[in-house]
Amino acid sequence: MSDKLSFNTRKSLYEPVEIEIDETVYQNQKLTRAVLAKLTEFEAKIIENKEDALFNWVFFLFGVDMKILEKLDKREVEDIYLHASKVFRKEEQERFKKEIAQIEGQLGKKIPKKKIPRKNVKRPGSKV
Repeated sequence: MSDKLSFNTRKSLYEPVEIEIDETVYQNQKLTRAVLAKLTEFEAKIIENKEDALFNWVFFLFGVDMKILEKLDKREVEDIYLHASKVFRKEEQERFKKEIAQIEGQLGKKIPKKKIPRKNVKRPGSKV
């Protein structure tokens, strides 16, 4: 048995997200540090409501030709963005749960969950 940890630079740790436009299937590129940094740049522009940001995000991540994307309604491109973001978040949550379970297994006990109170919410007994 070996204590070796191996990675393949061509393969992603996550299952690829697939989208289909006009019967052509596109897969996202591997989420490397550089790719995530560029996506974060686009997301900052999306928050600012920059018109091309959604299209550029999808173009960059999935490699869909911009001529094809321009045929789509903005809401359809937004749906692609929301779908991919949801899948990535879900996979990250699952990975986090597995890591916590592994740590708990090594410790032999559950890690207590800390509840963080929501801000600006009136609580029973508070004078706010």
